[in-house]
Amino acid sequence: MRLLLILSLCFTVSSCSFFRDEFVGREETVGLTQEYAKVRKDNISKVKYDLNFDLTSDKIYRGETLIEFQLKNTFLLTVDFSKGNVDEVYVNGKIIKHEPYNGYFITIPEETLKVGLNKVKISYSHEYSKNGAGFYRYKDVEDQNVYIYSHFEPYAANQLFPCFDQPDLKATYKTKVKAPQAWEVISSTNAIEKRIEGEFAHWVFPESATFSTYTYSLHAGNYNVWESEAKTKNQVIPLRLFSRKSLAQYVNPEEWFKLTQDGFVFFEKFYGYEYPYKKYDQILVPDFNNGAMENVAAVTFNEDRYISRSEKTREQKRKLAGVLFHEMAHMWFGNLVTMKWWDDLWLNESFATYSATRALMEASEFKESWLTFNIYKQRAYQTDQSVTTHPIVSQINSTEEAFSNFDAITYGKGASVLKQLAFNIGDNAYKKGLRSYFEKHANGNTVLSDFIEAMEVSSKKDLSLWKERWLETAMLNSIEAHYTCERGRIKSFELFQTATKDFPVLRPHKTKVALFRKSGSSIKTNKVIDVYYSGETTSVKKAIGSLCPDIVYPNYQDNDYAKVIIDKKSIKNIKENLGQIDDEFLRSLLWNDLWQMVLDQKLSVVSFLEIVEFQGLAENNNDTLKSILSHVALSLKAYFPEDTIEWKAKKQKWVKFFESAYLIKIEDQKENIDRQKMWFENLVLISESPELHD
Repeated sequence: MRLLLILSLCFTVSSCSFFRDEFVGREETVGLTQEYAKVRKDNISKVKYDLNFDLTSDKIYRGETLIEFQLKNTFLLTVDFSKGNVDEVYVNGKIIKHEPYNGYFITIPEETLKVGLNKVKISYSHEYSKNGAGFYRYKDVEDQNVYIYSHFEPYAANQLFPCFDQPDLKATYKTKVKAPQAWEVISSTNAIEKRIEGEFAHWVFPESATFSTYTYSLHAGNYNVWESEAKTKNQVIPLRLFSRKSLAQYVNPEEWFKLTQDGFVFFEKFYGYEYPYKKYDQILVPDFNNGAMENVAAVTFNEDRYISRSEKTREQKRKLAGVLFHEMAHMWFGNLVTMKWWDDLWLNESFATYSATRALMEASEFKESWLTFNIYKQRAYQTDQSVTTHPIVSQINSTEEAFSNFDAITYGKGASVLKQLAFNIGDNAYKKGLRSYFEKHANGNTVLSDFIEAMEVSSKKDLSLWKERWLETAMLNSIEAHYTCERGRIKSFELFQTATKDFPVLRPHKTKVALFRKSGSSIKTNKVIDVYYSGETTSVKKAIGSLCPDIVYPNYQDNDYAKVIIDKKSIKNIKENLGQIDDEFLRSLLWNDLWQMVLDQKLSVVSFLEIVEFQGLAENNNDTLKSILSHVALSLKAYFPEDTIEWKAKKQKWVKFFESAYLIKIEDQKENIDRQKMWFENLVLISESPELHD
């Protein structure tokens, strides 16, 4: 790649020379580097956009962008604009006559700029997006209606309009749009004017709050619209919901508005900070690349995932509630306060995932949400133990790398570690830290250390070691309880933490150790102890003298992020009594840990299947049962060596048993179609008998 320019920031002759020696310039290529973004941030401030869009053509959209900004030092500046056509560029009232555009960004000559206020006006056109990023146009084959929406994360706002497209150059936005008269036009503020001229309408949107370019949005088309409002302690927030007209009959606006209302009440209380924008729109859009996107006050959702043409299952309703709360959480963490660069994207997403689960538990009917959260956590455990494991925090050098480590560690482990942090410092300290974080950094940008500092101040704890061990190192630890009993009482009790040879890091944890005893026909909690542990061995003195337990579980309520190795006595009692545990969340945790022990060769596959035989097939939680059955299928397919007659016979015995058991369950579940389907699908996975394939 050839270098387009060598930037020179000349404070003095010597500093100019130093800069030329140290800075390598901006390459003529796709994307934006962190290095160049820092140069712009150090010299540009108080950015304002005045945007005009013409959406009256089928093939292209036209625009005019006026950018006002303060400049600390003059240099050869670039404005991001990808794959468009530039008509004219004016800088401080003077046209730039030479060709300043290379298909990636527009170059502003240094001599046209000045220290202080600058104004750059750019007229342009651009084709609609064909891949869903940028500004995407869709024509409904059913009724020929047109729907357009924007999607910008991490670096596609510059496909809609020329801009400084980086999260730490926040700006305000004024917007004007010319569009067909019948269309709705949606952005981050509500329109203050809609003027009809013939077959077109001119929309005017007032100056917005200050936020990053990737969270600006523009959506337009023949959308169907529903309206409502959310009332919180101190404000009334106008709500709107949009969908394609051909799908409007399948949308349940009452469901959406109820969740939205409950979400706002929860988050304003949880964060201790009022919703910062003046309205809240939610738009169901076609051909969407993601599940949803947290554009300021105008969130987009994937219609294929969240519109159902039949009665929704409970799982579908829970997923809608979860994603709705996730995007709402971003209005504070992500939009009001935004990461400075994409290496903190994990924190943005992990925070919203953890916050959304809290909202599901505390502000909706879905009280099983920590159980479903653990499903994502299990994926994180597997990813964290794979050859592709990586620390939660990663160095991101350019926008092209922004999603390079976007995996189960980003969402599942990151959110789990935040849950561990909140439990470690205490929920009150966590909430207090959030309030101060939002108050201190509102409308600004932060790095990870700002978030950690807020938690340190609120909890009065030094979290430097916690940050280093949890966020900057890969892999996970294992935890196991060792105890002895004498005369029916615990004589000694210790927790053992282990790490792998390749990643020998022991971390500071806080967990709940639960002791269970059999009482009549059920298993009851006898004692729960909060324990901090950080080294290899931690003595749990509060357990000594307690009645000798039948089952010990060292990650009760799943606040820790660690593999649990269940002791032998507990496994024996689990095999005999797991179904007698009333707590379905605990049952789910135990099943997951038993399977992890199989993977780690600490429990034989035969022992696992015996526990399934005695306890698993009667499980009444659908999510847990689904997980158990998937592990059975994998056990039979991959964990029985077939190199001996003995093992072939063992496998055949188990296949026959489960075939018979699943057939009975299919017959018993005629009144529960979802369950019957689950049993049938798993029968297909494990069956080997010829008569079942005829």
